[in-house]
Amino acid sequence: MFRIISLIASATEIVCALGFEDQLVGRSHECDYPPTVKQLPQLTSPKFKVEGTSAEIDQRVKATLQDALSVYHVDPRMLEELKPTHIITQSQCEVCAVSLKDVERAVCELTSSNPVIVSLEPNELDDVWADILRVGEALELYAGFYRNPRPVDELLDEWGLAAKRNTAFKKLSGGQQQRLFLALALLGRPELVFFDEITTGLDPAARRQTWDLVRRIRDSGVTVVLVSHLMDEVEELCDRVAILDRGRIVALDTPAALIASSGSEQRMRFRPVGAIPAGLIEGVPGVTAVTRSGTQAIVTGTGDFATGVAATLARAQVLVADLRLEQRTLDDAFVALTGRPFEDTDDTRHEKELEAAR
Repeated sequence: MFRIISLIASATEIVCALGFEDQLVGRSHECDYPPTVKQLPQLTSPKFKVEGTSAEIDQRVKATLQDALSVYHVDPRMLEELKPTHIITQSQCEVCAVSLKDVERAVCELTSSNPVIVSLEPNELDDVWADILRVGEALELYAGFYRNPRPVDELLDEWGLAAKRNTAFKKLSGGQQQRLFLALALLGRPELVFFDEITTGLDPAARRQTWDLVRRIRDSGVTVVLVSHLMDEVEELCDRVAILDRGRIVALDTPAALIASSGSEQRMRFRPVGAIPAGLIEGVPGVTAVTRSGTQAIVTGTGDFATGVAATLARAQVLVADLRLEQRTLDDAFVALTGRPFEDTDDTRHEKELEAAR
């Protein structure tokens, strides 16, 4: 359980909205919503008289600031009594609310606790989340949702985030952010986790690192449901695959079985050095098609057609370069099962129609 003191009205609402109102133990004199927080001890007060006109109050505030004094008083005695684990304040304005300096001065006098000070400094809407969500704080916050969470320090070490414990979320790399999301998913000791497009936007190195993390979770005994449009990712990580087409499951099997069901044809690509005699390859057993793409020849076939093609070219003394034999993939299986490639979805067609209309 946390013991949270909020010294900003907006932060008090956020804490309550997150379901932590029962862990609030104190507030500032300005925090009055939701109405139930009014019963909490009030730790702050202004150092000037608040009665009078706006102009009079403005003059008193300016006079206090000119004397290099803080505008608000924080009660260190009450802080000591409440023994907070977290204090939420701000560093944007010395006048608008209790400032970070006010809190730090009061905390220096504490002897019975060492609270985490969360200082908000949002300049735009995204900063409201990014400022408060530091790595360690995020894990500690979410741990409060579970009856028996995994130790935060253990997760930080396990996922290579110990050195980033006090780093703001927005300053983490893409790979580090993804590791934090995975650590958060494992806080409650789940038996089943859902990962939705978890490598979107990552560079190739970070993407492969994330694959390794997913394998670790799977190998630990946790069932992973992975949602992805990247078929190489699905083929690499999944034991069983469900292919959805317009909201319906059209196939459910292992990756190997789905690929096999899409046909037994393979593709052979190479760049011939010189001309290939007409009809030379088409007659090789197993060859079903021969096409050209620029300087490349693409031969499609079944069975051991590739060996026959290579032998036929050698007998005809046709040299080749960049020879590559391509296996069928889940992309091929998707097209075979749905009748269209990924790009040809309803949403994409609708977007193209809208673009044409413009």
